Amino acid sequence: PLQTLQLDTASMPMAAKGHIPSGEVLAVGEPVYPYLAAAGLWCTASAYARILLEVIRAAEGRGKVLTPALVNDLFTEPDAKYIGLGNFSSGSAKNPFVYGLGWGKGFQCAFRLWLEEAFGCIVMINANPGMEQSESLVGETTALLMEEFDPGR
Repeated sequence: PLQTLQLDTASMPMAAKGHIPSGEVLAVGEPVYPYLAAAGLWCTASAYARILLEVIRAAEGRGKVLTPALVNDLFTEPDAKYIGLGNFSSGSAKNPFVYGLGWGKGFQCAFRLWLEEAFGCIVMINANPGMEQSESLVGETTALLMEEFDPGR
């Protein structure tokens, strides 16, 4: 249901190439670690959005892949405050949201999702700026999007 996107050989030259903090492009063939898939760095922003939309639909009982119980687990802080199952929780009691961060050699991304408002954003860059997402272009872009579209206003 979520469809897998795989680039063919002809499309590879158009794929984003990672950049390290000095601005240099990662060499072809450098290792890309599999944990990046969970961080959202092995997909497009639109593929990531399809996953977040599935989370929203599942919370409403209309999921094709996820169940409402699993979504509840994703949004429930187990033992560590602010940490859910694969994501972090933030916001206020009146306007809670969850977010996730991806960071690896040459790439950085983040998402925010307000489940009750069925609203979210995803920001991905093909650079490792050498700083946390909140301090990088990812954080600046997310902050601007939230100023403009914050569903809690």
